[in-house]
Amino acid sequence: IARNGELTHIQRVWGLTQVARFLMKTDRARSLELLEEAATEARRIGGSEADRPRALVAVTKGFLETDRARAWELISDVVRAGNSAEGFTGEDARLSITLRYRNGVVMQNTNATDFDLPGLFRGLAKDDLYRAIEATKSFTAEAPRANAQLAIARAVLEEKQKAASGRQKAESSRQ
Repeated sequence: IARNGELTHIQRVWGLTQVARFLMKTDRARSLELLEEAATEARRIGGSEADRPRALVAVTKGFLETDRARAWELISDVVRAGNSAEGFTGEDARLSITLRYRNGVVMQNTNATDFDLPGLFRGLAKDDLYRAIEATKSFTAEAPRANAQLAIARAVLEEKQKAASGRQKAESSRQ
């Protein structure tokens, strides 16, 4: 369906990245191939449309789990697309679905965390904190830059909180 169905570009990207995620552990090569296909599809979205950076975020998140070097290569594309898309904030991750059938139409909007910029930057911060911080500086609009920077700060604080709770558990078990 993701390849041959009558889908929008963003829907196709979502479908391909979902299948790639399912295949990551069992067929890494096929997963990477699907992510590349999703990246190509994401680039077909108009340069000023907010769906383009959202789609690239989903693809980059997929690569972050399978091929970190490729994920870091795509960050410049995410930033460029985010800078070109008017109204892109990075937090407006959604997917619209319309199903037409003989007697009517069903429309649904749903949150799609795969398209969420803060989620991507939390993952990048865990991989390479300083590189992630540098990447946020390339956003020209305040909203995506702030959302990415806040995501990084949240990731750092979560790591410190985990470390502190781990120390507390270790101290409790010694007593």
